[in-house]
Amino acid sequence: MYPNPTNDKINIKGSYLSENCHLVICDLTGKIQHRQKLPTPHLLEYEISLPESLENGLFLIQLEREKKPLGEPKKLLIQRN
Repeated sequence: MYPNPTNDKINIKGSYLSENCHLVICDLTGKIQHRQKLPTPHLLEYEISLPESLENGLFLIQLEREKKPLGEPKKLLIQRN
């Protein structure tokens, strides 16, 4: 995942992504702040626009397939201008 920190977009690479994959962004208490289905599963890299509702701060980002985590959550720092 890059860039990190970011202000509006992130890129995710992964050959393990398939249909029914979602991106989940949680605050540090574990509360889901954003969830979205990833587009076409045949791509190896995705550019994700972050919603403006996510304010500056530290978040945890997780990929899920059929509501099961794929790997460990990663920290994401959002720094908007």
